[in-house]
Amino acid sequence: QSKEKIALTLSEPAARCVERIDTEHPAFHGCIDWHSAVHATWTLTAYTAMTGDKRYEDIIRKILTPEKLQAEQKQIERNLNFEMPYGRAWFLRLALEHERLYGDGKLLPLADLLAATIDQKYRASPPDPLTPTYENSAWALINLIDYYEFRNQANKVSQIKALVRRTFLPPNATCNPADERPGFMAVCFNWAWLVSKVMTRYDFTRWSSTFMPPS
Repeated sequence: QSKEKIALTLSEPAARCVERIDTEHPAFHGCIDWHSAVHATWTLTAYTAMTGDKRYEDIIRKILTPEKLQAEQKQIERNLNFEMPYGRAWFLRLALEHERLYGDGKLLPLADLLAATIDQKYRASPPDPLTPTYENSAWALINLIDYYEFRNQANKVSQIKALVRRTFLPPNATCNPADERPGFMAVCFNWAWLVSKVMTRYDFTRWSSTFMPPS
């Protein structure tokens, strides 16, 4: 199968589920929970960007109206711990992808707010590289760095990368793949992915060779 056919097969369940009404959230009410609706919407956006196939654009526009996004923001402002950090990081990924594709700025106000809250979380309490599942700090920081870079906020990127160097690069750092079970999140690989953003390719290759012991 071509990459496009595989992508279409993977995107079709997302298109079905985002239109369901499983929750009371204004925009992201399908897919059983908020973060799943967010990353399903990202799936449709990424599919559109990758293939140029516009079959999902009506669904994307229907979900991401200014009114619904403003209502989502009001709900989040009333609950500072909502979807922190997993779902918020997914929204940054969605906002980045959507803005690259459409450039309409619709998602940026909420994304800027969520980026600031993730940033504040790890300034107040240093991240733990081994946090599993929805609390995984590496996943959150990967998306925070990518979002700040996209927004050309070099000072914030530098600050987050300095935080990563302090907390994810202890001497002789190792991560056993057994630490990832029984959760769904790839803890070791997210840790390595995050570290790759603060090292040269040469230094990362050397570091990663001892980071995870052979299975």
